[in-house]
Amino acid sequence: NGTNSKKFYYSQEKRDLIRNQIGVDENTIVFMTTGAVIDRNGQYDFLMWLENLGINYQYWIVGKGPDEERIKECVDSKNITDKVKILGYIQSDKLYEFLSAADVYAHVSTTEGQAMAEIEAYATGLPTIVRSMIQNTVIGNPNDLSHYFVLDLDNPDKNSESLLKWLNDTKKEKRKSQTGCDWKSVAAKYGEVYKTIMERMNNEIHG
Repeated sequence: NGTNSKKFYYSQEKRDLIRNQIGVDENTIVFMTTGAVIDRNGQYDFLMWLENLGINYQYWIVGKGPDEERIKECVDSKNITDKVKILGYIQSDKLYEFLSAADVYAHVSTTEGQAMAEIEAYATGLPTIVRSMIQNTVIGNPNDLSHYFVLDLDNPDKNSESLLKWLNDTKKEKRKSQTGCDWKSVAAKYGEVYKTIMERMNNEIHG
């Protein structure tokens, strides 16, 4: 999969605008998830883990779905309405603005192919937490600590200290758009694969 780098890119101007509109300062770490709000996409699990982490955060949930009610009930019971923003659907041409405004993309689904939402976040240069069970589905290298942190939500105490260090380190990095996941680049990679396959087949046929 790939994306359109003319539609998904990092904008400092939009970052400042959206954060100002929502009312979040630069000392608050904004996590964001995009997709259907359903159990297998892990928004509820991630929120529970995040709330126990004890940091200054906001969690933006973009999308709609049957798990909204459960999340809203949890938010109300814990009195954290100032920390969790359920934003509903956002038009695709506006989504890069919110991705630019966030600090970390939370890719915490339990079952995922190569998700477009993660690729779009990657294109805006957004550092990404990826759930351990789907770490090999991301567009980049999950071992690249400058961009990814692999989180085991089944062992919630395992990652806390290393995550805090990672968050601090990524905050220091200058953010920029990533064009390597643009459809033009992806198409070129497909071309290279097909060329290699054809050359191999020709060698097998002609000895």
